[in-house]
Amino acid sequence: MSTLDITKRIRWGTGSRSESLDARSRLLEAARICYARSGIAKTSMADIAAQAQVTRRTVYRYFSSYEDILKAVVRRETELFWHGLHAELKGITDFGDYVVEALLHILKRAPNTPTHDFLFDQNVLPLANKTYLDSSYLNELAELWRPVYEALKEHSDIDQQLDLLMFSELFNRLAISYLAAPSPLFRSEQELRHLFGSMLKPLLGRRR
Repeated sequence: MSTLDITKRIRWGTGSRSESLDARSRLLEAARICYARSGIAKTSMADIAAQAQVTRRTVYRYFSSYEDILKAVVRRETELFWHGLHAELKGITDFGDYVVEALLHILKRAPNTPTHDFLFDQNVLPLANKTYLDSSYLNELAELWRPVYEALKEHSDIDQQLDLLMFSELFNRLAISYLAAPSPLFRSEQELRHLFGSMLKPLLGRRR
C-alpha cells in the first residue's frame, strides 16, 4: 500500500464542516451495514473502520466511543422512520388519535424495517434501550413531536400545556416494551387501538 493510500485511510478531507458531515454519514452507514450483517453485540469499532475503509483512529475522530456511534445510527434511523410515519398519518386531525395511530404504526412497520432485527435483538436490548432512553435522544424526539402537537392541539380535546419531553419518554417506553414483548392478550389492530387509546388519551389531559 502506498503512502498516499495509507494517508487516505487515516484521514478524510480537510476537516471542513461539510466534509466532516459527509465522513460521519459514511461511518454511520458502515456501522449500519455491520450491525445488519453481524449484530450489534458482535460488531467492533475495528469492523466499522474496515467496512468504511479507514483506520480505527479515523472512526474515533468522529465518534468518541462505540456507544456514541450506536446512538447516532439509532437517531438517523429514527428520523428516517419518523418522516414516513408523518406522511402516512397526515390526515389525522386529533392529537390523541395521532398518538395512538403512531404507536400502532411503529408496532406494524418497525419489525419490517432492516434495522429492527439488530436493534431489538435480545442480546443487545439493554444497550439499545439505554440508547432509546438517552436524555439527548428524548430531547430530539420531543422536537420531532413538537410540530405535530402545535398543528393539532387547537383542534384536539387535550391539555395545551402538554410536557413533550415527558410525553416522549412515555411514548418511547411503550413502543420499546411492545416491540420487545408483544401483548399476549391484545393482538389485533382493533384491540391494540382500544388498549392504547384507553392508556394514552386520559394521560394527555382534558380541557376544562
